[in-house]
Amino acid sequence: MKRLKKAIFCISITMLLTGCGKDKVEYVTETNTPTDSVSTDISMDSVADKIGFNEELWEEAVDDATVKRIYANVTVPDVTGMKVIDVNMLNHQESPEAKENVLKAFAEGEIYRFDEGYIPKAYYQADVDWNQAVIDANGNDMDEWVLERYNELFEIYNNAPDDYVVADDFEPNSYRIDYDNLNMLVSFRHYNEYGTSNNSIMFTLEDTNSLVEEPNKNVMVEYGAGGEYLSDDNRCTMTVEEAQEKAEDFVAKFNAGDFEVVGTEQIEFNVYYGELDGYTYTETENYYDGYVFHFFRSIDGVTVDGNIYHATSDAVDQALDAAGAELTESYTYTPVNSMEQITVFVNDKGVFDATYNSPVEIKEVVADNVNLLSYDNIKNVVIQEMQNKDYYQYVTLRHMELTYFLWHDKINDKYSIVPVWRASDDSPQTMLYESMLFGYGDTHFIVANAMDGSIINVGEQMISFYKYEPEETYASDEYDIE
Repeated sequence: MKRLKKAIFCISITMLLTGCGKDKVEYVTETNTPTDSVSTDISMDSVADKIGFNEELWEEAVDDATVKRIYANVTVPDVTGMKVIDVNMLNHQESPEAKENVLKAFAEGEIYRFDEGYIPKAYYQADVDWNQAVIDANGNDMDEWVLERYNELFEIYNNAPDDYVVADDFEPNSYRIDYDNLNMLVSFRHYNEYGTSNNSIMFTLEDTNSLVEEPNKNVMVEYGAGGEYLSDDNRCTMTVEEAQEKAEDFVAKFNAGDFEVVGTEQIEFNVYYGELDGYTYTETENYYDGYVFHFFRSIDGVTVDGNIYHATSDAVDQALDAAGAELTESYTYTPVNSMEQITVFVNDKGVFDATYNSPVEIKEVVADNVNLLSYDNIKNVVIQEMQNKDYYQYVTLRHMELTYFLWHDKINDKYSIVPVWRASDDSPQTMLYESMLFGYGDTHFIVANAMDGSIINVGEQMISFYKYEPEETYASDEYDIE
């Protein structure tokens, strides 16, 4: 039996900072913004007063012919200034010390290796027993490729150590620890395929079948985020608030700074109970049990955008704009979780699953009170961007917010957190749910640097293109979208 888990689930300051103190700004594109200075405003007035913000609802008919409209609730944070912060994108795979710090922060007792050749026999036992029973029941009726797969498992099992091996260094990338009375696997991952990167720290249960109380049955457990609407039939006996407190305690152990919950979902379980009737499961149970919490970094109470743009329609169009390309049968694309986000699964057993995507480390606060473009000028920027792009046809932007963005300077491979204006046709929370649940969201957005009005090409930040060759699967050729 195979256990499955379905978890439905960046600037050097040499960027885009000119024009900060101007009363009037010409339309700025993403291609003409480099500079090396930041102007500041150290007065103690609120940001809303500094930028001349005077409306909570912005109504604008941008273009009647193509039905481009704005009917947006506008939010400005209650702060006296916004910052520019240089950060480091962490790659734990290349830092044994960083891995050790994470593991020791969470481990309650010994830290064991769990990389190839160090996984004990007990981990494979249930699968071995199940597979052997299937072989005994079916005999010569089994397909040859199935037998080959089973024999591969048996070979791994026979060569596995009898017990866990304590880690004597932190060069490997997979470990087993005890956390809050649960046996957890911790893996450090770094993907650098096709010129993109995706760092993550992943926590999962060693045995996901322990999530259900059916010891006498062969079980396969799948679980994932079940949507933003919380149902009354959730089996978790904790309140959402109690579960969130457990998630917050978990996140605090990373010692990575302040994070806030920006979205809460329920956990949906699919449990398959098997009988020895071949290779199928004869009974399925579906239910809700627990909650998923999405955390974004917080700067003075203002969140930094996370993966709300992941695989959205506008991200694809923006990336194509940057590449000067068209999506054809010969080319495909992949979204990259390049934005910082922590996702935590909690039910009565505790935190049993978590992923920290794109962890960053605060390097330097470049400026505490940057000079922001006036609200009226930002409105002009948004209007012109809508007018200039065909993919905003028949779109009404309904949300607009002054917030933060993790910007990746791809040329210099540097990351910074900068203040931006984000206008979208759906709420950021719904954009997050759609990208996590469905892997694609037909949502529209504009992200503009709040200091100079330059448009940030989010698609270029988050998507890479590849030439697809059926013979080779994915070739190494790639559109240069930098």
